[in-house]
Amino acid sequence: AEVASSVYKTKIKVALEDVRNNLQSGESLTDSMAKHPKIFPPLVCGVIEAAEQTGELAPAFERLANILGFRNEVRKQLISSFIYPGIVMIISILVTYALFFKFIPKLAKFLQNLGKPLPTFTRNVFEVADTLKENLIPIVVVIVSLVTLAIIVYRMHKGRRLLESLLLRLPVFGKIVTFAEVSMFSSTLRAMMDSGNSLISSLPLLKKSMITAVYSDWIDNSHDKLMQGKSLQQCMDKRLIPSTARSIIKTGEMSGSLPTAFNELESHYSSVLQHKINLLVALLNPALIIFVGSIVAVVYIAIILAIVSVN
Repeated sequence: AEVASSVYKTKIKVALEDVRNNLQSGESLTDSMAKHPKIFPPLVCGVIEAAEQTGELAPAFERLANILGFRNEVRKQLISSFIYPGIVMIISILVTYALFFKFIPKLAKFLQNLGKPLPTFTRNVFEVADTLKENLIPIVVVIVSLVTLAIIVYRMHKGRRLLESLLLRLPVFGKIVTFAEVSMFSSTLRAMMDSGNSLISSLPLLKKSMITAVYSDWIDNSHDKLMQGKSLQQCMDKRLIPSTARSIIKTGEMSGSLPTAFNELESHYSSVLQHKINLLVALLNPALIIFVGSIVAVVYIAIILAIVSVN
């Protein structure tokens, strides 16, 4: 991590030195920064270009700092909301493996050596453990195949959009992604319009910075509709934009205060996003306890019944 951080800092240093040299040669700040798209993405260059035309570079840099800081925070929250379920799943798999592949086989061998009949419930639990142990390799192959297939489909143009559309329909995960996208959409547009960019010129720069391809496509379609003379409220997709956001945007567009409307959306949905993530964590905690507890309880009951039967 330290090596990667050092390399990245070195790249920034080289890019900044090149920007300085280009400025001394008479180039504009926007053109100098655009030569390093990995360090200065189109979104940053777009804000700086508008600021150079108005002569307000200092406020533009402050807005950029707020945009990038907010986007980084949203991405962290979004990643954390997906990492936790993964950890929960791994823990559940490890507990199940330890019980059914390590503990139960040894217990079954011990009880069977006693030569006494076991209760039906206990035998059924032992048979499930034997079945899982005998079919471990096919189970692993199926899981790996499904994961590989999902990765291949996600990398395809239509496949990625299909998987993202399914994700957006999930009860809690879908809301988290939606609120994250709306938050970043609102925050970025507000800062860009405050810097002097028009709505139409801001959308192409915003397109590449969205998390999902579904929202990038929607921004692309919205840009085309705006070019045809339609209003922003007419571009709202009910599947992607919540009703509250559509109402606020409609009000802001009618009153001529879209930046203020975007500011309200950013504040509202950033707090709602945090609430949804907290809700997800609160739901997964008892789910993990119930799932793992149920497995342990089944094994415990099977052991008790076997001990009582043997005695």
